[in-house]
Amino acid sequence: MKNKDNKEVNKDDGYNIEALIEKKGSKYLVKWENYPEDENTWEPRASIPDYILQFYEDDLSRLGKPAPAQTAEDNEEDAFEIEMILDKRVSKGEKVEYLIKWKNFDDPVDYTWEPVDNLEDVKDMVAKFEKELEGKLFFQI
Repeated sequence: MKNKDNKEVNKDDGYNIEALIEKKGSKYLVKWENYPEDENTWEPRASIPDYILQFYEDDLSRLGKPAPAQTAEDNEEDAFEIEMILDKRVSKGEKVEYLIKWKNFDDPVDYTWEPVDNLEDVKDMVAKFEKELEGKLFFQI
């Protein structure tokens, strides 16, 4: 498949950010790799990888310059990150699960129920949620 400039584009590669051109509020004008400028789009901050945001937000004079390449370290940081725990449930088999809101996933359809075993890296967040939950139950009595 070819774009408007007759350059070969592999749609399976998805869309790669070539540069952030401009900032308005919490949105950025994105120049897409292998696409002409008339196909630039305004994108919310949440849809732009953290390593790219950091590069431009550290120095806004970089707007319009090529985005940095993703390093292996950046790739690890883009792994799913828990933003907050929303709820708790206990199944019939006494299996404890927590409803998780993932960072940069704001649609409730993206929230997932995760077993406590999957939350080993965020034990402090689980403990804080449990303490808040205990406080809510105490005041309901």
